[in-house]
Amino acid sequence: MYVQMIEFRAAPRWWQWSAVAVFLLTGVLFPCVITFGMGWDEFGRRYQESPRGRGMGFWATGDFVIAALSLAGCHHFSGRTFVGADGIRTRTPLRRRFIPWGDVKYVDMDRGIDEFLGRKTGPMYRIRLDLVNGKSLCLPAPMAQEFDSAMEAAKSAIMRRRKAWADRSESAS
Repeated sequence: MYVQMIEFRAAPRWWQWSAVAVFLLTGVLFPCVITFGMGWDEFGRRYQESPRGRGMGFWATGDFVIAALSLAGCHHFSGRTFVGADGIRTRTPLRRRFIPWGDVKYVDMDRGIDEFLGRKTGPMYRIRLDLVNGKSLCLPAPMAQEFDSAMEAAKSAIMRRRKAWADRSESAS
């Protein structure tokens, strides 16, 4: 019996593309300007001799912190979840994980309020897996504010696959 692989992705939002743009500007462009423009030696000299009380170091540190935060945002929204007959595969830029159906105890959907810079931007949905070992895992995707019914469909598809796996493993033993 062939079971189709289902893929879920996060719904694109304006702030996700903003995170990519900020990362490219701060995390890539700034070091390139220093490396190919004035050079790291000149940057270090200016940092040490800054007449404004090392203000350049403050801005450089802030730039790298912003780059790291925007990279975390890129990591968060670029995740994928694949649901197959043997289990769930999650893929993010920095990590890949496989969870067999035997390790999944319960599937639930968390609803909350998405906040961005202290402002409520709308509802947020996450599918959470409770594992047999007591840990809980939120899938990197789907997560959306636009569609409640699609989230329920994703949850029911995951639960259907889990049940099919359990039935198949019981009949095999």
